[in-house]
Amino acid sequence: MNKIINSRGCKRKNLKKLSSFGKNITQWSTSGRELSSLCPERTRTKSVPLEVNRSKNTNRVLSFEDLYKVASERARPQNLNQKEVKTMFYLGIDWANDHHDIFIVDESGIKVDAFRIEHNHTGMCFLRDKIRGLSVPKGQILIAIETPKNLLVDFLLDEGYTVYPINPMSVDRYRDRYRTSGARDDYFDAMVLANIIRTDKDQHRAILPDSPLAQELKILTQDEQRLIHLKVKLLNQIRACLKDYYPIVLELFDELDRPIAIEFLLKYQRPEKISVNELKKFLKKHRCPGADEKAKEFHEKLSKPQIFVEEFTVRAKSRLLITLVEQLKMLLKQLDEYRKEIERLFEQHPDSKIFKSLPGAGEKTAPRMLAQIGDNRQRYPDRKNLQCDAGTAPITDTSGNIKIVRMRVACRKPFRNVIYQFAFSTLTQSAWAKKFYDNQRAKGNTHTEALRTLGNKWLKIIFRIWKDGTVYSEDHHLADIMRYQLNTA
Repeated sequence: MNKIINSRGCKRKNLKKLSSFGKNITQWSTSGRELSSLCPERTRTKSVPLEVNRSKNTNRVLSFEDLYKVASERARPQNLNQKEVKTMFYLGIDWANDHHDIFIVDESGIKVDAFRIEHNHTGMCFLRDKIRGLSVPKGQILIAIETPKNLLVDFLLDEGYTVYPINPMSVDRYRDRYRTSGARDDYFDAMVLANIIRTDKDQHRAILPDSPLAQELKILTQDEQRLIHLKVKLLNQIRACLKDYYPIVLELFDELDRPIAIEFLLKYQRPEKISVNELKKFLKKHRCPGADEKAKEFHEKLSKPQIFVEEFTVRAKSRLLITLVEQLKMLLKQLDEYRKEIERLFEQHPDSKIFKSLPGAGEKTAPRMLAQIGDNRQRYPDRKNLQCDAGTAPITDTSGNIKIVRMRVACRKPFRNVIYQFAFSTLTQSAWAKKFYDNQRAKGNTHTEALRTLGNKWLKIIFRIWKDGTVYSEDHHLADIMRYQLNTA
């Protein structure tokens, strides 16, 4: 082999090696690293006149990169089911009472459009036309807004678009990612909403509507609870009014929303002496049990000396009393109509048998539970989602050696109240529920904490029977408890 003396006087071998192609195309250093790439002898010795019009594929020398691509493509199986890349658009809507600001971005976060619409039919149709102008299927358009329910949300859902309700607290924290100065406006909030759903879509849940029957039942039960709260306010106002000029009536009736109490206040709204016979006729007319004894009892209390009240105060307050009592009477009548309609819709729903089978779920609690949970099985992929939505699952704060378990505040308040009431009613209807509650109290938990923990336990059971469409069986659950204790013993 030929020897070559370099500038340092060291001997170096002329290391020409054959490549895998059988030609001397590469020079190698002593360490094995490639120094240069030479053309194969076949193509190097073959000369082509310059005047020849060569095609792109004739006498073309492939580089190592080209040879690698050819070999790799030959060895790699062809993927015939490659999915086409979908173009996504994200809309952020900052809603208000009379107008809405919309901001549209693409996958890269680049602004596509921004505009404002009025809260009317014309404005919503303009928004629909703008979205259609994006020329992509509805599944490739995601919309973020700070409320789960209003006319705009219903309009978008009816059009078939996917809407994500974003908690306003989350939006407030996202603003700091774009502006630390605290400056904000409606278009900026819409831009933040659009980027929330673009970057963190997996952290939020889209609105999954229930069936029309379940939606109507939910609206009725929520409105019924609002009317019940209004009834409580009216009763408190009536009591306060009576304390100002006619307090003895509060000793005659324990519950002022009873029909007999309402009729008494409408007929005897001023302090006056009433005979025993007149009281007997009034009580018998309204079918009061033990009318004779009750009449004597009422007469004795009304005959006692009362605190002196000026006549002008009596006239003014009696007028207010009649107004409040008339409102209460009408409200009670409407509540009865609500109850009948709720019972009718509840009996028509196929899931009613699931909630009626739960112990302690009466004629009011069972429809409310169905309305809050709904009938869309895709809304809650896991029982933990259901428990967090109801606010029964606790929150754990852990940092170093510190661990704090506290109540979950971010939840749907009507849902949490229904589960709390249901858990309380099961204490007298379910043996294991009463035992579980007693164990929680023995651990030092308060009454409210024990009921919330019991509700969290019940939701685990409700989720399973709701998913499977089966009814609850107390014996089956007790058998599961015994089986679990035997396996863990």
